[in-house]
Amino acid sequence: MMGITASTRAAASLAGLAMLGTGTTAAAQARREPETAISLSLDVRHDSNVARSNAASASARNLSRADQRATPAINVVVSRPLGRNMLSLNASAGYDFYRRNKRFNRERLSLGSAANVLAGPLTVDLAATLSRSQSDPGDLAPLLIPGANSLRNRSTVQDYSGSVRLGSSPYGLKPMASFGYSQGNNSNELRRISNYRSTRYGGGVSYDGPALGSFTAQYLRTDSEYPDRPATFSQTGFSSDRIELTARRELGSVLTGSAGISWISLKPDIAGSDPSLSTVGWNVALTAVPRPDLQITGAFARDVSPSLGTDALYQVGNTYSLDATYQFVREQALTIRGSINDRRFVGAGRFFGLPLTDSVQRFVSASWSFNQGRPLGAAIDVGYQDRDGNGTFFDYSSVYVGIRTTYRI
Repeated sequence: MMGITASTRAAASLAGLAMLGTGTTAAAQARREPETAISLSLDVRHDSNVARSNAASASARNLSRADQRATPAINVVVSRPLGRNMLSLNASAGYDFYRRNKRFNRERLSLGSAANVLAGPLTVDLAATLSRSQSDPGDLAPLLIPGANSLRNRSTVQDYSGSVRLGSSPYGLKPMASFGYSQGNNSNELRRISNYRSTRYGGGVSYDGPALGSFTAQYLRTDSEYPDRPATFSQTGFSSDRIELTARRELGSVLTGSAGISWISLKPDIAGSDPSLSTVGWNVALTAVPRPDLQITGAFARDVSPSLGTDALYQVGNTYSLDATYQFVREQALTIRGSINDRRFVGAGRFFGLPLTDSVQRFVSASWSFNQGRPLGAAIDVGYQDRDGNGTFFDYSSVYVGIRTTYRI
């Protein structure tokens, strides 16, 4: 499966690096230890519907819905404390080989890095993430132009962020400033109209304390544009103002949580048919370890962002995920995952044909891993996903089964 496996794991690891960049500095440094892990992996799977469409739509695009994919990859995890500073890197490089739909053959890259640097009275947190792969057809609005090969598309998403806090003590109230830049690019010429650029900046205050945890309150301004959209489009960008409050705390050895809430006011660059938006954004992440052999993680969020897969002005997304891992014995574990991705695409037009305005994607998977901790390990994966869109044309379902092997160097 193109979307739920490697991309989901990469997103989780990159999110962890980003959290290191903005979380509690003293607590993060106290817990992190030097680490270097290098592994080789091979993921082989059968997917019943790689086209993410019904049979008629796949046939019109000369696609085989059922296909097999092999992805060899190298994975690197490094973290290094340098005095009071911390550097982290999480990277993966692989290549997808499809047996039937060879047009989907493409590199699969992910990179996450974070740095926490103490410079005199300043604490500087930096984070950078990058992901590149063949776009999952389920994330692309179908392009209904005869003969157009619009599904062969490399999507590349980059994000760079940082914050600066003033104060020599690891604890207490500190003024802070935040900044960031992100961009998304499509390789397919017809889809470059969705390439975006976003800059964000703002400031506020942060608080770190051993008893209460970590808090931030700040204002953020984000300016987003689609530089490759022609003049015929009514909108080429939007701006948003956000006031947000975030918190992170460990509640003993059993529960760790972070949460944030924000008020978002969004306006298109040009007043017109695409509406402005005022809404509440939020995110909650909880990890519970009720017993040594069981870990449960939940993540829930609502946010507004540019859309790389459609011609919409922006998307409003609600995501919900729940994971549970049970360690049967020392070397075997079962992980069950479920998620819902509910998106509304505002300002979607008819450049691609039928406009995709609403999408609800559901994922559920199970993974049994064994030989954990040994140089050679393996896992068996099974999963199911489907989508309900605004019209049956966008609906699909898919089942996959695969095996992953990992060799730790």
